[in-house]
Amino acid sequence: MSLTGTVCEQLCIGPIEAVSPTLAEMLRTCKLRAGISRAEGASKFVLGNPKAWLGIAYHEVLAATGRHSGDIDSVIAAVWKSAIDREFQRIKTHPLDRRFGVPESWPRYHLIAAMARIRAQELAAAKACSERDRQGIDGGSAEIYREQKFSGAKGRLVGRPDVVRTDEIIDFKSGDIHDDEDHERVRPSYVRQLRLYGFLVKESLGWWPRKGILIPMIGPIVEVEIEPEVCIAEANDAVRLLKNYNALVSEGSECAQFASPLPQTCRWCPFQTICPSFWEAVEPDWLGELGAAVVMGKLKEAPRTIHCGTALSLTIEIKSGTEHCLMALELAPVNSEIHPAAKYLQRGDEIRISGLSRRPDGTLRLTDRTILIPVSDLPKIVIQNTHSGQVFQE
Repeated sequence: MSLTGTVCEQLCIGPIEAVSPTLAEMLRTCKLRAGISRAEGASKFVLGNPKAWLGIAYHEVLAATGRHSGDIDSVIAAVWKSAIDREFQRIKTHPLDRRFGVPESWPRYHLIAAMARIRAQELAAAKACSERDRQGIDGGSAEIYREQKFSGAKGRLVGRPDVVRTDEIIDFKSGDIHDDEDHERVRPSYVRQLRLYGFLVKESLGWWPRKGILIPMIGPIVEVEIEPEVCIAEANDAVRLLKNYNALVSEGSECAQFASPLPQTCRWCPFQTICPSFWEAVEPDWLGELGAAVVMGKLKEAPRTIHCGTALSLTIEIKSGTEHCLMALELAPVNSEIHPAAKYLQRGDEIRISGLSRRPDGTLRLTDRTILIPVSDLPKIVIQNTHSGQVFQE
């Protein structure tokens, strides 16, 4: 049985017409990751994150707060339920995401729901005060743009800021807005995003916003100054990244020329299991920065049934990964409900496993972030040569 239940023989990396702030960050980190993210069928091999799904619902609640008046609590409840129900219906049919179960069991579900309600009520109160102030000054209210798509740089740069009003851009964030290493500094990627939004506002509306506002789920609101010259430089850099990527595609470059396999860049990449460059580069000394163990190898024997038939045990002859120093790895228990492909493995089958953690005794165990996939299920990554129409396969 395949991981996805469907045939996905290849993922085709092709040219990209326009770059968004999110895509610019991917291109800056790893062009291969950016290309795979746009390839049809890639999402079936990506394990989602309940925190991200809750973040989507959180974001939609805050966005809806500005569009509605009246009983704001009813609006919050309805929008939250609609967003959560939509995500739950999607994950029930996803080969990897369905492991996470009902929404109420997702980590931090109730906390994020409560914070969405609190932030939405704060925004509703601030909105009411702002409207009263504007009406008192000029008898009307300035136009507000909510999640409107803006375009600039002759269509090569696009973005959809959460809110644009008067002289400011507002961006809602469900996670921490500060840098992991320097907790006093706003994440540079978030600052770059605001600068690109500032450039797009100028290109689309004809005026420069004065500031960007980051509204995190927890913690104080942060303001970032929007400097036109810096925004223009940021936009030029994003377009440069796009041009460099498209040049590689048009030349029919090899997959390795798109990749930037380093532990700090691969750590959060959702495409670890399917990325050939990752498995060629990963070494045992990556483990500290990678944050989780990964192994690729061949089954020395068919999976053994353990725990009265409720789980499996795998014996793997390791070929590469963070545990390459080991000759073989005993991995158990493997829940075949979460990893159904394990039930169909045979002696000699090659597999890749990511997202493993280490027990206190040094042995490895599967977690809710583990992906186990037979190499035979992996799609081929191909590069579309836009000049000749040829496809180059990895």
